[in-house]
Amino acid sequence: MLPRKNLQVDLNIKISSFSFTYIFYVCINVYSSDPETVEALAPIKEEIDKVGSIIQGETKVELRKSTCSNSECNLGNFFCDAMIHAFAGLTPFSESKWSNVSIGLVNTGALRVPLYKGNITYAHIVTMSPFENMLTAFNLPGHKLLEALEFSVEPIDVESGVQTSSRFIQVAGLKITYNFTNPVGERVVDIKVRCVECDIPVYEDFDSTKIYRIVAPDFLAEGGDGFSMLKEHGYDWQKEVTDLDALLSYTNQVTPIYTGKEKRITVL
Repeated sequence: MLPRKNLQVDLNIKISSFSFTYIFYVCINVYSSDPETVEALAPIKEEIDKVGSIIQGETKVELRKSTCSNSECNLGNFFCDAMIHAFAGLTPFSESKWSNVSIGLVNTGALRVPLYKGNITYAHIVTMSPFENMLTAFNLPGHKLLEALEFSVEPIDVESGVQTSSRFIQVAGLKITYNFTNPVGERVVDIKVRCVECDIPVYEDFDSTKIYRIVAPDFLAEGGDGFSMLKEHGYDWQKEVTDLDALLSYTNQVTPIYTGKEKRITVL
C-alpha cells in the first residue's frame, strides 16, 4: 500500500497544492529505486508525512474490525455515527426533526483496518477508510431496507461452516436481530428503528410500508456489492461530504472516542 499523490507544482518544483489517498496493489520487486527520483520526491514525501501525522483526536478504546463481517463491531459503529453526525448538523434547530436522516449503513469492505487506542492521525483515518466515497442520503421503502439486510447475510451458511459475509452491513439508527440458522430471506427476526420526527430519539417498531431516510457511502447507495435494491428503489438523493471529511470532523469534534458495542446487531 502506497499513497497516490495528486500534485500541482511551479517551475521551481515548489508544491503549490496537493492531495493524497491510498491505493492497494501488488508490487513485484523488479526495479531498484532511482536516486534522482527519490531526491526529487523527497520534499513531497516530507509534506505528505507532515499532513499524515496531524492528530485529529484520540480513542480511549480499540476500534476493532475482526467481527465486522458477521456481527456488530465498534469500528462500524464509529463510521456510521460519523455519517449521521455529518447530516444531523445540516438540520436547523427550528425543524421538528432532530436530523434529516437517522439511519446509517456501511458495507464491511469500506472498513480496511482497525484504529488502535491512542492518538488518531489523518493517516490513520485515511488508511482505515481510503476510498473517499461521497456520503449519500436517500429515501427507501421499508420493505427494500429489509431486503437489503437479508441480502447482507445471505452468504452465511452455518451448516456448511461459512460464518462470515463480505457484504455484511454495519448500522446506526437500527437494532437488528438475526437468526443465521433460518432459511435465506427469513433471517431478520426483528428490527427497531430510531425515530427522526421526535423530541427525544427512541427506537420504534419497524414498518415495512414506511419510507425511511438513510445515509450510506455512494458505493453502497449506488448498488455496490450487489445491493441493487438501494440504487433501483432509493430516491431523493442528497450528496454532501465525503466519508473522509465526515470521519475527520466527527473525530475532531467528539474526541475522545469511546465507541462500544450497543446491541445494534444481535445474532441468536
